[in-house]
Amino acid sequence: MLMKRKLMIPWLGISLFWFIVYPIAAIIIIALVCTYVQEKIVVVSVVGIVVFVLIVGYSLGIYFFLVVYSYFKALRQLSTNARNWLLFSANW
Repeated sequence: MLMKRKLMIPWLGISLFWFIVYPIAAIIIIALVCTYVQEKIVVVSVVGIVVFVLIVGYSLGIYFFLVVYSYFKALRQLSTNARNWLLFSANW
């Protein structure tokens, strides 16, 4: 169980990286589009699409983080129970 728990840490790091980089990338894309595109309708369309994708992607990222973190906590509880059981059985 400890090995599975160690394998969960990179996934938590990836989801944290996703939470940090994704909004920054959206801000950069919006800034570039607003700077270099002259047609107003294109700017509004691209900004709307980027905001929609940001909302969908961020909600998927939150779901991914919650699933991984809850599984990580469950593995921690299992490893604590297993350790307690080993200590208890060693005393007999």
